[in-house]
Amino acid sequence: MTTWLRYVGASITGILDPVPSQAPSPMTAEEGAWVRANAWTKALRKIDDAYPYGFLRWCSCEAGTCHPCATGHHGQCVSAKGPASTSTPAP
Repeated sequence: MTTWLRYVGASITGILDPVPSQAPSPMTAEEGAWVRANAWTKALRKIDDAYPYGFLRWCSCEAGTCHPCATGHHGQCVSAKGPASTSTPAP
């Protein structure tokens, strides 16, 4: 059940098909792997490892097409209204 729920969550957020940023990463792949192995807690690794492309590695701007949009149900898109923000823009 948990695996299915993670798949659904990854589908909704678009990380089943992530679109890596065109900007160069500040770390090499090897450095990122070292950080995940040595600096992340066991809980962070467990969450990230449960998803095919990782979970905590992607900025929301790098998320791919979510399942609702991919199937033509754009009204169900979790990001249809843009990114959520708790701050009020300056006048």
